[in-house]
This record gives sequence, structure tokens and C-alpha cells, in this order.
Amino acid sequence: MVSVEYRDRTDIEFINDMPQDPRQWQVRAVCRRCNNEWMSDLENQTKPLLIPLFAGQETRLYPEAQRQIATWISLKTMVCEYDQLGQIISHHTQRRRMMAKHLPPQGNLTIWIGHYERTTWVPLWICHPFLVIPKEQLDKRSTDLATYFNSQAVTYVFGKLFVHVIQSPDKKIVADFRLPKPGGVKLRRIWPISDYSIIWPPSPMTDLEADRTSGALRALARRSAGIPNA
Repeated sequence: MVSVEYRDRTDIEFINDMPQDPRQWQVRAVCRRCNNEWMSDLENQTKPLLIPLFAGQETRLYPEAQRQIATWISLKTMVCEYDQLGQIISHHTQRRRMMAKHLPPQGNLTIWIGHYERTTWVPLWICHPFLVIPKEQLDKRSTDLATYFNSQAVTYVFGKLFVHVIQSPDKKIVADFRLPKPGGVKLRRIWPISDYSIIWPPSPMTDLEADRTSGALRALARRSAGIPNA
């Protein structure tokens, strides 16, 4: 199941015409040359680092491995924005940076990963898009509903790897937001990369922790806007 949360509705799709694993989704959003050259190279270079994470095996992620995995996740996030349920959040300058430098956006994106042992929680991919604009701009709008989106919180599950991405032009949101306990303390930040290695796997997340983590930023945004959380 994939879902995209908006302020006034939730779009949900039970996947029946694409592979159940998000790694295998085919979104026609890139040219053949990019897909067959640098994107394919990135996939092949990152695969040996990802396999232990998908399987929940013991490993150690040094800073360079964190950068490479974060780049792969960021690329997947950009491509998934062009899925039929997605929203185009990434700026064209960020996509050009990805193509030229093979690096995620700097300053307005953070990536967290955790070890997840699924039992009954269903989602494979959850996206919560939202709009962040200055108050003076908000006061000039005729509606408080978002007519476009520039921020998002995205959750993926790849095997036993739980991924949570927060992206917004408001750098304070990205830098200051703290994921809820106890699930939040089980996640490890890989972008911006740390200067120390990460011992893997950390303590496993439960279904409840995965669910609360995926919706944490949405819940905060709704409370800030005075909207009850369903």
C-alpha cells in the first residue's frame, strides 16, 4: 500500500500493477541515458552496502557509506515524486546537483534509517507533502489550503530497512525536528553524514513505532494549524 497525505484528503492505492518492493518500482521520469549510465552506476555501487541493511545483518556504516546510501535514498525520493500519487517537491537545482555531483540536497533534507521487523503494519511507502511559506505570504492568500507543496516527510520500507526522509526549504524544520520516542531513538541519521561510524543493526522498531514515526511531522503540522489529528 502507498499513501499520500494532504490536509483535506488522503490518497491511498493498494499496489496491484507494480512489484510490492519499492526498489522494483519503475517510474518513467528519467531519460534512458541517465537511467543506463550514472544512475545505474550509483545503484550498482550502493548495492553491496544496502544488502546487509535490507536483510538486517550486522555491519558497520562508515561516513562514506552513509553518504552513498543517502544519495541512493535521495535519488529514489526524487524519482518517486513523479509517481501517479506523488508531488514534485525537489527543486530543479537539487536534481541537477544530484546528476552532477551524486549528492543529496544540502541543508534542507535529512535522512534517517532504522532496523524494522515487520509484523502487521502494511505500508511500503508513505508520503506526507505540505506547504511551508512565510506568514506575510500566507496572509495574502485567499485560502489556507495548500495549492502546491514544497516540503515532505517520506517513509520507505525496504526489507528490514526503515527509511524516513524530511525535506523542506525551512531549514529550521529540517534541523530541529525530533522524531518521537521510543522509535526515534532507534533511528540513525545518515544525512547530513556524521563523522563517526554506525554499528548496524540498532534495536528493531515495532509496528507502532514505525507508524508513529512516519506520521510524526504530519501530526505536528496539523497541531500547529489547529487541525485535529484523525
